[in-house]
Amino acid sequence: MHSISLDMETLTASSFATARQLYPDPSSLTPVRPRRPLRGLRVLLVSACAVMATACATLSAPSDETPPTRAELDAAASEAATAKAAAEAAEGALSEAQAATAAAQADAAQARADAEAAQQDAARARADVAAAQQDAAQAQADATAAQQDAAQARAAEAEAMAKVDAMMMAAHHPSAVMVSADMLDVGLLDFDEAQASLAGPDSIYISSIRYGGETYSALLKYQGGTTASVEGIFGHDGKLIPDSVNLGMTELTFLAPNRLVVSNVDVGGAGYSGELQYVGGNRLQVAGIRRATLPPAPATRIAALEAELAAAQAAADAAMAQAETAMAETETAMADAQTAQAAAQASAAEAAAAQAKVDAMMAADHQPSQVMVSAEMLDPSLANLDQAQVSLAGPDAIYLSNIMYGGVPYSALLRYSGGTTATVEAVYGPMGKLIPDSVG
Repeated sequence: MHSISLDMETLTASSFATARQLYPDPSSLTPVRPRRPLRGLRVLLVSACAVMATACATLSAPSDETPPTRAELDAAASEAATAKAAAEAAEGALSEAQAATAAAQADAAQARADAEAAQQDAARARADVAAAQQDAAQAQADATAAQQDAAQARAAEAEAMAKVDAMMMAAHHPSAVMVSADMLDVGLLDFDEAQASLAGPDSIYISSIRYGGETYSALLKYQGGTTASVEGIFGHDGKLIPDSVNLGMTELTFLAPNRLVVSNVDVGGAGYSGELQYVGGNRLQVAGIRRATLPPAPATRIAALEAELAAAQAAADAAMAQAETAMAETETAMADAQTAQAAAQASAAEAAAAQAKVDAMMAADHQPSQVMVSAEMLDPSLANLDQAQVSLAGPDAIYLSNIMYGGVPYSALLRYSGGTTATVEAVYGPMGKLIPDSVG
């Protein structure tokens, strides 16, 4: 047997067994993605082993055979070097493949963890969606029940309003007082808080009259000239419109197509506003009443009143001094006045006779021009309520004056019949009014 030194480690069958133990056959490894680099590495290892086995078989041939030539030895050495280089390359590739496999396994584990977390999030999201759907169904049921309750409440409100209207119409009747002039004790009358307001083209309503500790109101009808008659006297009870109502700051606004906005109604110091809706014929219905803040007195008016008060005080002081001087002159003038009084009495008798004639003439000439008008004839666009005034006309009536329609002033008398119903009693033109609308 020839001993050949190739300056390299001689590979034997035991060496291949050791190599297989150190580097197991790639086919025995558990497949882990990615698999393509391991498949190539397996082919490379098998090829290297085959080359090395061939070289070893050549070198370990029996001695009785023909010894190898130098060329064959060189070829075998070259193949062994190539096989060694291939084995080293295979070992490096195996290390890289193992590192790539470990990284891939870590990525797969992370991906599985992410997938599990995503599944848990999806499960929670499905649970939240189911709960939201249940909440939406409950909310829909609640909304349906609320709508049903609201419909029942509106029906109950309408029924209650009808009952209230009927009760108010049955219960509220102005208590007219039968009284004659002979029964009155003038000493019991108190007009300190009395208020007067227009009640029509020929009427004035006086409220808050105190008599013997009780409150009364009276409706006066002006018959022309110097004559007026007491149309009615009303007690405190049964008034649909109480005496505490003050319409001095009330404003009217027409709201198309069929509403009249009434603002700043003072009821015992509390402010209210509301709407009257035309419902056909000569009927108006209260569409809504709400609390309102009454406009305060302007600051400039207060300042002017204070200035007037100071000026009046100064004038009063000066007048007092002048009055003392005038007293002496007055005593002298008294004698002249007594002489003039006799002449005045004679003139008064003549004036009374002349006044009687004037009263008869005015009563004959001045008659309110009542206008016959229907709702179908009215054009709301021609109406202007900017200068309109509202005043009490009795315990169940309101008088509207200075209503401009087509450039012509009109007035109307509204009769409140209780509940939410009012009727237009009469409409008057600008002519023939014994008490003009300019009276405040």
